[in-house]
Amino acid sequence: MAGETPKERFDDLMKRGSESGRLLDSMYHAILESVIGKRPIALERFCSAMQQVLSVLEPLSMQTLNTMRSGFPDKKDRYKVEIIFGFLGSLLSGVVNQSTPGLVRPLHASFYDFLTDPSRSGDYFVGGGNMHGNLACASLHILQNELCFNICKLESSYLSNSQVPDLEERLRTNIPFLDCK
Repeated sequence: MAGETPKERFDDLMKRGSESGRLLDSMYHAILESVIGKRPIALERFCSAMQQVLSVLEPLSMQTLNTMRSGFPDKKDRYKVEIIFGFLGSLLSGVVNQSTPGLVRPLHASFYDFLTDPSRSGDYFVGGGNMHGNLACASLHILQNELCFNICKLESSYLSNSQVPDLEERLRTNIPFLDCK
């Protein structure tokens, strides 16, 4: 916070944690209050974007999360996740250095637990809604708009994946929203 030294901020956090008995929850609340605040649009976007991250089976890059959001049925949900995640580097991996993008996921399992428990997270609770429906619509939207015959431009369809020496590069080049492991 502006006007406070790091030591003063630390002391305030420790005081909050000792009063409530839940130091981690106090820390998460302090971070989210300073970054997201209580503005309704920011809270709604935070909860939606975090629900997207927590609902997918495998972590995705911000580029892929954005591609999926472009296929969400409700236009108010079609925004770049960077407007939320760009400020959450202390809580999420894969959001800080976009020159070498990583997969977006909570840095610690306790953040997931905090967000999915309304008694702990309060206004920052991530749950409910229709995220699985949104993800299904987004997946169908991507398939409808991006899927094509021989998407990787293979010379022969008779080769197995292991016989294509540059398959990963072809996947990255021709399917940019695919997060290869």
